[in-house]
Amino acid sequence: MKFLALSILILLNSCATTEPPAQEEAPATATKKVKKPVPFILGNGTGGMSTKAADSNVGLAVAPVGTLRVSKVTRPRAEMREGPGVTFALFDRILEEGDKVIVFEQHGVWAKVITISNWEPGWLHAHTISTPRLNKQAMTVNFAKFPTVLAVKPVDRALAFKGQEGDLEVAIPKGKMFKALQVTEDKTLIWMAEKNAMVWIRGKDMQ
Repeated sequence: MKFLALSILILLNSCATTEPPAQEEAPATATKKVKKPVPFILGNGTGGMSTKAADSNVGLAVAPVGTLRVSKVTRPRAEMREGPGVTFALFDRILEEGDKVIVFEQHGVWAKVITISNWEPGWLHAHTISTPRLNKQAMTVNFAKFPTVLAVKPVDRALAFKGQEGDLEVAIPKGKMFKALQVTEDKTLIWMAEKNAMVWIRGKDMQ
């Protein structure tokens, strides 16, 4: 009898389920999210710009190749002014040789520019900077700081940007404002959100 009880006890012990020891969970690694600047407009490298990001209040933009005229200071120092002439007030900041600027337009010997380092607009004497060249690479810029132009009358025709042919049909009402990328003697390069493209507007239609 004792032998039978002992056999049953051994059998029960051998059938008992032993739970494996609990494994310690590895501490969760926190994922740090890095906020990236949201483009105001996004160039696709061929002259088009994405309207998907155009409603953002952030002024950053990616300007496609060949849309901006870039120059750099060639003198030891260059003074920026509030307008095209020595009668206009000087800025506190002095540009140094090698500083890069975007040139929008030129009046006589004065160039309307914006500094690339801190996006400060102003005017420089043309003799203090190099001959402007079109950007060979896409550039991230502060589009909100670019000069604004407006239509002085209704405009129904625009000139296509490079790489396209012929005129474009547009419907620009009088008084509508745009950001300008370039201003020449006879035309202004603007970005039209509704066309998702950059176009040239005749100079007589904009100011």
